[in-house]
Amino acid sequence: MTAWSWAEAPEARKLSLPAAIAVHMRVQLARTLRLQTLWPWLAVMLAVTLGGWAIVHFSVEAADRFAEFVHTWGVRAIALVALGVGTAAIRQDAEAGALAFFLLRPQAKTALPIGRWLAVTAVAGTLGEVAMLVLWLVTRGTSAQMPLSELPALLLAAALAAAVYSATFMTIAVWFRAAIGVSVGWLVVLDRLASASTSFAAVAPSHYLATILGEESPPETTVAASVCALVVWTALMLFAAVVRLQREPPVNNEP
Repeated sequence: MTAWSWAEAPEARKLSLPAAIAVHMRVQLARTLRLQTLWPWLAVMLAVTLGGWAIVHFSVEAADRFAEFVHTWGVRAIALVALGVGTAAIRQDAEAGALAFFLLRPQAKTALPIGRWLAVTAVAGTLGEVAMLVLWLVTRGTSAQMPLSELPALLLAAALAAAVYSATFMTIAVWFRAAIGVSVGWLVVLDRLASASTSFAAVAPSHYLATILGEESPPETTVAASVCALVVWTALMLFAAVVRLQREPPVNNEP
């Protein structure tokens, strides 16, 4: 069964919505912030930072290749963390048969997805922010040195990537039993391939993240518009998760 029980919150029936959200966020953080859970995602972020260091120190075209590496693999690594942690956030309770029990509680159908999303975003965002900061630092004193003025864009992109991908993958886990397969398909087909298409880039979060990171690609948009688009996307995903949980919850998600 799940590692957590509503017995830990004897006044659960009287919780306000913000308090219920905080409970579910705490639950997910307690599950996730363990080495046995985090080590694959720590390895992913370490591989990305080592890859950036290798490009800077061994490539004769370091400046151009490093920028492309950060835009592609820096953001993609955050997406992978959000995929792994976000799909598990719902799947663990669904597989244990505990999700339906949790959703009987007042406010839970709204609080559970929002609380779990906040926890996943915090984990993916923290790892992403650290990775982006390290990637910026490894360029110091090299031909690929990134000015201080570019650091805010890197950190903003990491935070928004964590939020939008966490919301997307957690929502996929709420709607689909084969959550990981559908999430990978969405990441490869819609987000990656659509962002490379002029006609469909507007529906790909990576297109807006690339704009924030300074990459110009059609259809052209501003940084402010990109931030708004990502915030709206995140809100729509959370709304979809809440709507789905108003109905009969998923009882089993395939790994």
